[in-house]
Amino acid sequence: MEAVPFILVMLGVAFGAPLWAMWRWHGYWRLAAALPAVAMASMMLWIAIGLMRDPTAYNLWPLGILMWGAVGSVYIGVLGWVRRFLGVEED
Repeated sequence: MEAVPFILVMLGVAFGAPLWAMWRWHGYWRLAAALPAVAMASMMLWIAIGLMRDPTAYNLWPLGILMWGAVGSVYIGVLGWVRRFLGVEED
């Protein structure tokens, strides 16, 4: 059960960073910031459906959450860097 706090932190980062960016950014940047949250929600739905069908079928679900959380965090970081490089103003 030691991995549970780490997974909760990863979920917080995976949803928190895109939600913060969606709150601060406008226009197409807001839509681009929503993509990681949509991907993580889709992954969690896929896991939930798989676990409802057969609880033993998807035993590596924490790795899926970690993977998509990491990918989403890197994506938001790169997106923020691109905004800064292009000189997009914060509203």
